[in-house]
Amino acid sequence: RRGILRRLMKAQFADMAERGEIVSGLGASEANIYGRFGYGPATHFASFSVERPFAAFAGPDDGAASGRITFLDAAEAAAQLPGIYESLRLRQPGAVSRTPGMWAEFLGDPTSEREGAGKMLHCRHETIPGAADGYASYRIKADWKGELPANEVRVVEVLAADRHVYRALWGYLLDIDLSHTVSCWRGRVDEPLRWLLADRRRFKVDTVADFLWLRLLDIPRALATRTYKSPGELVFEVTDVFPTPSRTCYLLQAQGAAECTRTAKAPDLALDIDMLGAVYLGGVSFATLAAAGKVRELTPGALRRADAMFSSGSAPYCSTQF
Repeated sequence: RRGILRRLMKAQFADMAERGEIVSGLGASEANIYGRFGYGPATHFASFSVERPFAAFAGPDDGAASGRITFLDAAEAAAQLPGIYESLRLRQPGAVSRTPGMWAEFLGDPTSEREGAGKMLHCRHETIPGAADGYASYRIKADWKGELPANEVRVVEVLAADRHVYRALWGYLLDIDLSHTVSCWRGRVDEPLRWLLADRRRFKVDTVADFLWLRLLDIPRALATRTYKSPGELVFEVTDVFPTPSRTCYLLQAQGAAECTRTAKAPDLALDIDMLGAVYLGGVSFATLAAAGKVRELTPGALRRADAMFSSGSAPYCSTQF
């Protein structure tokens, strides 16, 4: 409570400005810390579980090509998973790249991360022989209720190239012998698994929370770098509070390649810098933030236009803890 964090953040912002960084991302231990520095929650996760006796899928997977799932030992996982992840991550808004050090930490699987479960297991899926198109990482928490097995399958991560691979991997996880519950601590908020189940009420959500927080450091470059769902033009009035208070208008033009520049034009929407970080990946709509008083619509129809432009289709999702 002596301003230490503020001094650290000022030094970091100066360092990021010197390096020409466009966007800064972090994971927050508490939700009320980083908004004052301009960070907004850009992705969320859902913790959910399904009881295996009620995990039947609603119907067959029409149009699926035959594929197979194989186990990976520790050495195989270290050699193969980084490449599979990198080949698939750009299909998911919010996914970030992983350094070799991050992979070493993830695959190292320290006991402190297991919370009473066994070591992390890995399997890969291939539709075309020899070409991996997905994988799953998970742990088993052993448990017995008297003479009845009640193990819990704790899913750490599932990546899939398409809906057929996704279904195959979850079908495997939901059918592991001696298990009663399949859970995932950090799943997607729009998890398709719910809609695969014959009884969707058996998909139990325990928690929904923020995960990846973003701060736009160079707004023109950040807005010009991303792609947009539909063409359009908007002027944003952005209020910043850190490290120096400011209020600036930016003209965003998305016609093919996007362009964004400072402008003297009248704004269509007004918002704080942290809310611009929250909408950057399409994880929350401008209309929702406006209903909460976090965005002001200054030009009629601007909210609808902004939501059409910034929509990402599926909810942004980050499964990488850092």
